[in-house]
Amino acid sequence: MNYAVSLVIIDTDTVTYDSRILLGIRRPETNPQHPDVASTPTQRVPGELFSAITTRIGLAPSRSIDRAGDCPILYAVQSIFSHKLGLADMQELDQIHFSAATRSIFNGKVAASQEGGKPISWAMAVIEVHLSSWRHSFPDTASYTEFDWVRVDELLTRPESGMVPMGGSGTRLVGGLCIESTAKWLREVLG
Repeated sequence: MNYAVSLVIIDTDTVTYDSRILLGIRRPETNPQHPDVASTPTQRVPGELFSAITTRIGLAPSRSIDRAGDCPILYAVQSIFSHKLGLADMQELDQIHFSAATRSIFNGKVAASQEGGKPISWAMAVIEVHLSSWRHSFPDTASYTEFDWVRVDELLTRPESGMVPMGGSGTRLVGGLCIESTAKWLREVLG
């Protein structure tokens, strides 16, 4: 079993159909499984960290002012912010504040090109993240070529083609286990 964390970064205090979530376009050089596909920010994590994150499902959100070393959820979010979103300096300078809570676990299989297309089992933890007074754009990184905010209703009602509108690049394919797990959680929350 492989383990990963998916951040559902939301631009509102509560989740509604009008809320927007952050998606990034995966770089082909660093994401050969899903090149040029829009996804939530994700990262593979060790099983021990995954277990610590998922034992906190349903608990009150942790806040970034808490010590990340004491909270596996904050540690995972800060790791993705640093390694995938290029926000290490802003975190170090205390310019990013957020709350985060583990919301669900999703199990699925992904065909791996390096394994000859054989499906590989994954467990994905969905972490809901709310940024406080965010006034910056997200930089292109080694993992993602661009970021955009996509409305929840557009993500949930995307056509069978899997395409959603993204600002700078027009319409983009969204997919992968991170999107499946995000959509499943959003449908549970919104009824």
